[in-house]
Amino acid sequence: YVAMEALETTYVLNDLCMPNGVCVLVHPHRGYIACLALTDEAKAMKFAKANDIKGEWPEILENEEFHTKAAASLAATAKETGKKPFECVKGCRILNEEWTPENGVLTAAQKLKRRIVDEKYKEQIDKLFEKEG
Repeated sequence: YVAMEALETTYVLNDLCMPNGVCVLVHPHRGYIACLALTDEAKAMKFAKANDIKGEWPEILENEEFHTKAAASLAATAKETGKKPFECVKGCRILNEEWTPENGVLTAAQKLKRRIVDEKYKEQIDKLFEKEG
């Protein structure tokens, strides 16, 4: 069992993530979790500079090294807060978007509509769970 909302609260503590901007993902046939996370230009470019990743905004979000280092950073955040190994993400996609009730991703109470996330980001989610982990 993975307490997704509790993990999302942990992951937003990471400097790369926006408040209310993390969606933890699970797959019934994979032994690891992944996530989608929202960022902005300032956070992404600061992260890229600190991790020696070259690129410009927003193209840097297409850089595979950026996502690999972001996943490692998010996993480190989970470890620092005492999370168990299975609660540490193995992969992530960092997005330059907003989740709001207006665009249908959040409820009026600011909760994620997971079914909408699954549909809207199906391609990215499928890629995160392609490899056996």
